[in-house]
Amino acid sequence: RSTPTGYLAGGVVYGSRAPHAGIWVSADGRRWTRATAGEGFSIGGYIDTMEDPASGGIRAIAPYAEGAIATGLACFPALDEGSRFAWAGRCWGTAWRSDDRRTWFGSDAPQTNGGIGHVAALGTRIVAAADVCSGCPPAILVSDDGRSWTFAYGSPVGGELVGLLAVDEGFRALLRAEDGTLAVWASDDGSDWVRMAPDRKSTRLNSSHTDISRMPS
Repeated sequence: RSTPTGYLAGGVVYGSRAPHAGIWVSADGRRWTRATAGEGFSIGGYIDTMEDPASGGIRAIAPYAEGAIATGLACFPALDEGSRFAWAGRCWGTAWRSDDRRTWFGSDAPQTNGGIGHVAALGTRIVAAADVCSGCPPAILVSDDGRSWTFAYGSPVGGELVGLLAVDEGFRALLRAEDGTLAVWASDDGSDWVRMAPDRKSTRLNSSHTDISRMPS
């Protein structure tokens, strides 16, 4: 993710016994330094998928003031000392914050039944979306400091969230219905959302790679 001072990248580091979230910082996109976590990047254990194991980790990053916000998920650690796999694959949303984009701290995200996969910031307002289930409307979270979060009273409905963006007028969310059609929702502060008129050029998702930066404002 580009920032006024460089770039941020997030993901997961696989260890022999447990995974850890990871964030890397670069001023030019060529040389990268791994950021540190003052309260740790622990994200529990691995999930047994019967193929390659899955895990939690960083899913989205947004610049915020002089720092940044990162969101993702963590899973239960292994209960059996002889196994590295998380129990039943139960996971929840997590968030981290940084004042300088190099040192990170855990954020008090509400308990969710899925990862926090999208985040956007505008001024002092931060909006994130929790993925509660496949195809379900997003659960919207809001914060004014990146430390404490609350659930928004209103959320966009009508499909799966595929993009969240901050624009000059507020926030935009892009939802995809089961038939592949798209809907754009707008909010001034991330709490109350209204559906906008569809884009006349195309209202159907033709690719899994949707460029949310081209959404109507």
